[in-house]
This record gives sequence, structure tokens and C-alpha cells, in this order.
Amino acid sequence: MRAELIKRKEVVGVWTEKDRVVVGTRNQADYEAAILKSIVPMKIEQKRTEIRIIGEITAPPPSGKPKAIEPKAVDRTNKIRPAPPGCSTGHVDITAGTLGGVFTLNGETVILSNNHVFANSNAGAKGDWILQPGPYDINGPIPPIPDCPIANAVAKIANIPAWILRRDSRLKAYRPTTKKDLEEYLIAYLEDFEPIDFSGGYNYIDAAIAMPLDPSHVTNEILELGYATGFGRAEIGMPVVKSGRTTGITRGTIDAVDGLIKISYGSGRIAIFANQIITTKILEGGDSGSLVGEDKDPLKIIGLGFAGSDDLSVVNPIGYVLERWPMEIA
Repeated sequence: MRAELIKRKEVVGVWTEKDRVVVGTRNQADYEAAILKSIVPMKIEQKRTEIRIIGEITAPPPSGKPKAIEPKAVDRTNKIRPAPPGCSTGHVDITAGTLGGVFTLNGETVILSNNHVFANSNAGAKGDWILQPGPYDINGPIPPIPDCPIANAVAKIANIPAWILRRDSRLKAYRPTTKKDLEEYLIAYLEDFEPIDFSGGYNYIDAAIAMPLDPSHVTNEILELGYATGFGRAEIGMPVVKSGRTTGITRGTIDAVDGLIKISYGSGRIAIFANQIITTKILEGGDSGSLVGEDKDPLKIIGLGFAGSDDLSVVNPIGYVLERWPMEIA
């Protein structure tokens, strides 16, 4: 039944909470259509069903602050060395996401984040540059007006109409970003990623790993949370915490551990993710790639945050990530 429901255009998610099965719709129109067409049975697997408007679920998550946000003690968008989990990072061709974790794999140090953070949603290739901070957060390496008389002359001519019409806006010449500009922010090279299937097959992780230029350039001490001691298993009702680029430390609760979800990656690309952790909203745009842990001492990692809507967040179970890459705490 779940597999059939997720194929319906009105449905964006199906999951089990404590006493019900939730069928999520994108908006009021889809909600009403689901009721009128009677596409949702009264019960699924002996539990009553509830049709709920949850909004579009996107990767990266939409803006809109989580409720349980705490003041940030450090600017996570700065260049930081050694770079800790929770700071800004990203593939050279994206905006910015979060450096999730620092682990060891076959004796080598690797850093973990999302495919859409490190591998540009399948567009990346092994050896691509990973920057810290992410490209969006790199301010000022490019002079706004180049020392080029031709470019400046063209800009002056183009501004004549604005001067005649007494407009405040003006055009300025600039030099496009080059790799040389970004070299000082290079922290790692893309090593591997799990491709995202946009053809209708089920996905389980949005994840990628990168190899740092030098292991001393990263640390496994999570910003404002400290060191994780191991891995755990998500359970409904579990309190969770994450450390991310945009919203820093946020805390929430797990509502479901079996989410079957449609995730929008923009440009019409939709991916279906199965067996996902659903939490209250703990992620915002730029927090993609954050490790999510059980909110108690000692800290144990239960998942990798990657998507969400205005009301909820979606997290890959860490077990699936470890099946792909059998990493250990560094």
C-alpha cells in the first residue's frame, strides 16, 4: 500500500508514528484531492491513517528557522583550521553545506557530507575540489573592478544611459572567480559518492566522502557538541541534536523511522527515499550534511541530515551510510 501511495501525485510521504500512519501532501489542493478520491484507506497495517499537509520536501531543506535553535558561539561560515564537523563546506560548484563528520576508512582519514554538498547532486567526479568554507561563504577574494582599462571603459559607456536618466544603479566590471582565487580554501578532494536515483527507484542515502589534503586540517570534535563516541539506532520519541552551518545547534524529536519520502532536488528532479528518519524541524538550508545524534551524553550518531520541509526534517539512518563505507570514529 505504501509503495502505491507514494506513486500518487498527491502524496509526498508516508510514515508510521506511534499510533497512526501519516500520509503527507504538498498543499491544501492535494490534501482535498486525496480525500475526494479516497486514495488513502482508513487503516494501514492495522493503524489508523491521517492525511496531513506537510509541504514540499526539498534537498537542501528550505529556509525557516527551527524552533529549538541556540545562539552560535562561533561563526561557522569562516575559514577554520582544523575544520570541525558543523562548519561550512561544499563542492566548488555549489553554494554551501555542512561538514558532517571526520572518520577513518581503511586507515585513511575521510570527511562525510551529502552527495548534494560534496558531489553536486551526481554532477561531481572523483578529485573535484571541496572547499571550506563553501563557495557561498567565501567573501572578497575577487576584486570588484579589475585593473583592465578596456573593461572599465566598456562599463563607463554602458553607464551613460543611467547617468542621463539620473539613475542610482551602475554597472561595474569584475573578474570572474578562478581556481587560483579559491586555492587557499581547498581542504579536500571528492573521493566517492552514492549516486542519487531520479528515475523512480528507492534511495537510502544522500551521502559522499572526501579525502582531506592533510589529516591535520580537520578535527573530529563536533562544533559545540564535542566528540561522538559511536553510532546508535534511531527510535520514535528519541531526542536528537545536530550541529550545522546555518542554524548551529538545534534539538528535536524523532517522529518516525520508516519514512517513504519524495524529495525535490530542483529543476524537476524528484528522488524517492525509503526507511528514512523523520524529525521535528532541525535543519535549514546550509545545514545539509550535518550529523544527527541522540541528545544525551555520551553522544552517539544516529543519522545524516539532508532534507526537509517547513515543518519537518529528513535524516538518512547512519547504518545505511556505514554499509556503503564501513567507517570508524576517527
